[in-house]
Amino acid sequence: MERNNIQLSWYLDQAASSRINRRFARVCKDDVDTSSLVGAEWVDWLPNFISLPASMKLKGLDLFEQGSIFGIDAASGFVVRALAPSPGEAVLDLCCAPGGKLCMMAELMNHRGTLIGVDASLDRMRTCSKLCRKYKVPCTDSHWDFVLAVVDGTKFFNPYALDSRIIWDSVSESMLSSFSKQRRVNKSLRCRINKAQEFLRANRCHEEFSFDKVLVDAECTHDGSLKHMEKYAPGGVFDGAHFPDTCNYFESIELQKLQRALILNGFKLLRPGGFMIYSTCSFCVAQNEAIVSWLLKNEKDASLVSLSEVSFTQHPVPLCKSTVLPGTIRFEPRLSRTSGLFVAKISKLSVV
Repeated sequence: MERNNIQLSWYLDQAASSRINRRFARVCKDDVDTSSLVGAEWVDWLPNFISLPASMKLKGLDLFEQGSIFGIDAASGFVVRALAPSPGEAVLDLCCAPGGKLCMMAELMNHRGTLIGVDASLDRMRTCSKLCRKYKVPCTDSHWDFVLAVVDGTKFFNPYALDSRIIWDSVSESMLSSFSKQRRVNKSLRCRINKAQEFLRANRCHEEFSFDKVLVDAECTHDGSLKHMEKYAPGGVFDGAHFPDTCNYFESIELQKLQRALILNGFKLLRPGGFMIYSTCSFCVAQNEAIVSWLLKNEKDASLVSLSEVSFTQHPVPLCKSTVLPGTIRFEPRLSRTSGLFVAKISKLSVV
C-alpha cells in the first residue's frame, strides 16, 4: 500500500466525515433557477456545478426529473473541462458508461460535431443510453453525429465495424422523433431502427475514424471511492486488515495490461495536435503515473501537458500535484471533498 501511495488515513477521515460531505450536480443551462434546492451551493472553482447536502436525493427533485440538472462528481467535471471538447470537433469517450461525462461533453460541444461513446459492457451502455436520451445528447440536428457502441475499447477503431453493437445514435433518435406520438421503442420501431443502422454500417464500416479529443477514464480498482472501499471495512472500520492483497489487487498485472491497451488505443485514435485525458478513480501509482510514463516512453509523439496550474474561474482548483510524475494531478477527498481521482493530459505532437 505504501508503494502505491495508499494511506489508511484517507478512508478513516472520509468515513468520519461522510455524514457532512456533499454531493455534486451539473446545472445544464445558465438560466436554471436553483432556488428550490435548499442548502445548495455553487462550486466556485467549476462553472455550472452545485454541491448539495449529502441527505438530498436527486431522484424526485423537479429540476432532476425535468432534465435541468444531473448528478456528476465535481472531479469528473474537472476532467471534461480539462479535455475541453468544443463545437465542431470529433470527440471520443473510450470508457463512457454510465454517461455523466458524455452528457457534459455534448453540452460543451453545443451539439455540433461528432461524439462517440464506447464501452465494453452492454448493461452499462443501456443505462448510459437512457441517461443520454433523458438529457437530449442524441438529437436530429444535421450538424451532430452521435453514436453509442458496445465494443472493447482496446480494439475500437470504428463504431460501425462488424465487432461493435450500436446501442443508440443520431439515426435512431431521428426515427424515434418522426413518430410524434410514440415515446417508447416498440418491436416494430426497433426493427426499423436496426435496418437503418445496418444500412449505415454497410456504408461506414470501412471509414477511418480519428479524433481531436479523446477521454480514457480507464477501468481501475476504484480505491479512490469510499463507497467502493467500504466493503473492505466490516462495520465501517478501516483498519486495513480486510484490504485486498496489494500485489494481486492494486498491482494486478492483468489490470495494468488493460490500462496500457486502453491508453495506447486512445492515443492512436488521436489526431496530430489533439489532446487526450487519462484518468482513474484510483490512488495507485501502478495504475496512474506508471501507465502514463509507459505511454510517454513508447510513443515519441506523445507529450505531457501540465494540469498543475489549470483553473476555470478566479478560484483555484483544490487539486494535489503529483510528486511522481509532475504535471499530472490528483483529487484527494480530504482537500477537494470530491471523489478521489487521478488525471493526466497528453497531446499528440503534429508531424512536421
